[in-house]
Amino acid sequence: MAFSFYFLLFTNLFFSNIITPSIAKPPVFKPQAVLIPVIKDASTKQYIAKINQRTPLVPLKLTIDLGGDILMISCQKGYVSSTYKPSRCGSATCNRAGQISTSCNDCVKGPKPGCNNNTCSVSPYNPFTLRSTGGELAQDIIAIHSTNGHNVGTKVFIQNIVFCCGNTYNVVDLSPDYFIGVKSIKINNKALKLNTTLFSISAKDGTGGTKISTSQPYTTLETSIYKAVVGEFSKALAEVPRVKAVAPFSLCFNSTSIGITRTGPAVPQIDLVLQNNNVWTIFGANSMVKVRNGVLCLGFVDGGKLYFQDFDIPYSPTAIIIGGHQIEDNLLEFDLVASRLGFTSSLLFSQTSCSFKFNFTSNNAYVE
Repeated sequence: MAFSFYFLLFTNLFFSNIITPSIAKPPVFKPQAVLIPVIKDASTKQYIAKINQRTPLVPLKLTIDLGGDILMISCQKGYVSSTYKPSRCGSATCNRAGQISTSCNDCVKGPKPGCNNNTCSVSPYNPFTLRSTGGELAQDIIAIHSTNGHNVGTKVFIQNIVFCCGNTYNVVDLSPDYFIGVKSIKINNKALKLNTTLFSISAKDGTGGTKISTSQPYTTLETSIYKAVVGEFSKALAEVPRVKAVAPFSLCFNSTSIGITRTGPAVPQIDLVLQNNNVWTIFGANSMVKVRNGVLCLGFVDGGKLYFQDFDIPYSPTAIIIGGHQIEDNLLEFDLVASRLGFTSSLLFSQTSCSFKFNFTSNNAYVE
């Protein structure tokens, strides 16, 4: 069973990097923000966004990958649109594609969307297949709803949105990877003894650091960090009966011995201490996972030791990857221009959640 919530995008942040926005008529106004409904797929734990694209408009379901390179749309089953524009080699749009642009396309089966001569060929990385995906860089129109911060408003038509007309399933790009400056971790206000060099990105091989990911269902921690978190969390709940672990988790409890609060199960809070001493607090609703009736597990996963990429084996170059379960019901605002993250911690404290309509203009947020 899937649940739905809303994904808020401020237009001056969303339409950056390699996409080129302009508002078509109608409507004739420029909104302050747009709103995209999102559902979570129960089987894959992935987040699905719904938009309309092309002329005439076609409804699309897109998997959200917060760290993706670019918006990817499958063109395998035919792509029909009178506003489709392939991006020609040497164009400004093609040049801004940067490292995901690999060559100038030469296609003998075209011309058609996804297959045109003298177009920019791109190969963005697909985190779900763990492979790069080939395709043609192109532009087309999309339609999404505006918002005034309180209510869903008029549908907005946006021209020239850049995307990869590729040959795999849909993946939506919002920006490159989002790294944040975690400095320490506390459980029940007790700082864990950790190798703090893991929190910084190594200049030698690029390992370390903390990023936010919507493609990871649960937060993964480098092994030494994981063991410290699990060990301290287990001590804090020493009086609660343990039960057999349920993969991919290693610490599970009899939930009948755990109370319920406004912010979920009554368990120790986990604090991610950021730069400037801002704190992202993870409460029970985000730290615990109900795996079956009577069983709650700590929703963190051992990400293994850090090592640099080897193309023949899986790798884990990031010390902490904050996953989808820990992000849910936390309002995040990404300021790409200023490289800042605004966050609220759990909205459940305010007796609301991302499943409900709420006031998006609240100032109750911290900035990282």
